[in-house]
Amino acid sequence: PWIKPDVLEYLREQKQHPEHYIFVPISFISEHIEVLFDNDVECYDLCQELGVTYHRPPMPNTDSRLIDALVATVRANEDKEFKTFLPEEETFDELAPSATTKDIMKETDDLQ
Repeated sequence: PWIKPDVLEYLREQKQHPEHYIFVPISFISEHIEVLFDNDVECYDLCQELGVTYHRPPMPNTDSRLIDALVATVRANEDKEFKTFLPEEETFDELAPSATTKDIMKETDDLQ
């Protein structure tokens, strides 16, 4: 973990612990290496050392409600211009962002 406070440091600093810790990685919507390792391995192991129960609710991943919400958000904004932060230094023209989400979706040479 690289964002402070580090959850492992925080847990070790506590003088008293509850019976259960629930870990909710609010910055993520899918399971990936940070969630699976940082939480399900490191935090789980520390909870075992501390004698407390570890729990992490399931992530949305490909839940149809999440997918529907993402699609609805894209559709609702596909014709709108979006603001981007461009660095003060010059960039390559081919890296300049498209004007709208619809334009991005039309691009066939996008390597992403």
